[in-house]
Amino acid sequence: MQSSRPSSRDRAGPADEIELIFAARGEPLIAAPTVLFGDNVPAATVQSDASKNQWTAKISANNLPEGPVSFIISNYQDEASNVGAAVLATSDDSGVVVGTWAKLLD
Repeated sequence: MQSSRPSSRDRAGPADEIELIFAARGEPLIAAPTVLFGDNVPAATVQSDASKNQWTAKISANNLPEGPVSFIISNYQDEASNVGAAVLATSDDSGVVVGTWAKLLD
C-alpha cells in the first residue's frame, strides 16, 4: 500500500490518493473482489491487469478518517470456484497514515 505523495509514500493528506496493489495466487479471479478501506469505505476503483492476476484498488485519502489506513479484501473467487479468505494486511508490511498534518511535513 502506498500514497500518491511523492515525498513520502507512507503518509497521505486530504488531496492524496491511496493505492493498494495485490495479486491473486494460482488461478485468475473471475470478478473484481470487494475492497473496503477505513470505516468500510468502498474503493473508488478496483481494476485488474489483462490476466486478472494483479489488482489495484484506489481511494482518495479525503474519504478516510485520520490515522493508519486499514483495509479488507473480500468476496473473491478464482476460476475453479474457490472462495478466498478475507485479507486484512499487506504481505510486505507497507502502510499509509492519513492526516491533515501530512502536507505540513513535506
